[in-house]
Amino acid sequence: MPIHEAFLLIFRRGGPDVELPESYHAGDSLIYPVYIDIAATTEAGSRQSRQPIRISAEQLAATSDDKPADRECGADGVTGAEVRRST
Repeated sequence: MPIHEAFLLIFRRGGPDVELPESYHAGDSLIYPVYIDIAATTEAGSRQSRQPIRISAEQLAATSDDKPADRECGADGVTGAEVRRST
């Protein structure tokens, strides 16, 4: 049975905040990214000093294809966005 909806959990342990789309399509599936900030309270929320990284639906969908998942997130040079799919 094919999966038509899924949740993508993204945990922030440190570094800049991330802005994600509400949802995006990957093939025939609708994906809902869920951003979970588990960084120390001294650097979370309003204490965050760096500009957030914006990750577009197109960038997320590109990691859903059968391509390497490690890729640069943006012009700020932050790397290591990894999406792992389980079957």
